[in-house]
Formats: sequence, structure tokens, C-alpha cells
Amino acid sequence: MENLNSKLKNCYKPVMDYKDISKMVVIMQSCVMQGKNKITATIHKYMNYSYLWRQDREEELKDFIKESPAITEVAAVMRKYNDVINDIENITPSHR
Repeated sequence: MENLNSKLKNCYKPVMDYKDISKMVVIMQSCVMQGKNKITATIHKYMNYSYLWRQDREEELKDFIKESPAITEVAAVMRKYNDVINDIENITPSHR
């Protein structure tokens, strides 16, 4: 059994010695690197809204109510979040 395990551990080098296999590995690495840049750019678009899931909504609401805001302040906050909702709805729903 030990002899079999030592052969299995060393099977990667003979496989990688085939030119076709090593070419495919290089092609796949290139594709992954190209996709990585696109994925990073897409994620960056969503990170503009990270405050929505990082902040504790309940705590933020309690703090806001403690300040006894005027109606105009409440309306301003409502407009702000309506603008955020509109921005999010305008984001492309899927990416390739």
C-alpha cells in the first residue's frame, strides 16, 4: 500500500510533462487571469453599497429616532434610500 501511495503522489510530474497538458494549463491560467479582472471590476460596483449590509440597521434606526428628527430630516433620509433603491434597480441583473 505504501508503494502505491508513493506512486500516486508523483503522478503529477509525468502528466505535466505532456506538451498538450502544459499548454492547456497555461491557456486556463490566462483565462482565469482575464476573468479575474472582470470579476474584480464587477464586485467593485457592488462594494459602493457595502454600507447597506455592514451597518446594523436596527441600531442605526434607534440612534436616528433618539435624535428626535424633524419631518424634513426623515424625508431627506427617505429620499436618500429611494435614490439608492433606484440605483440598485438600474444595475445589470446578470454579468458574463
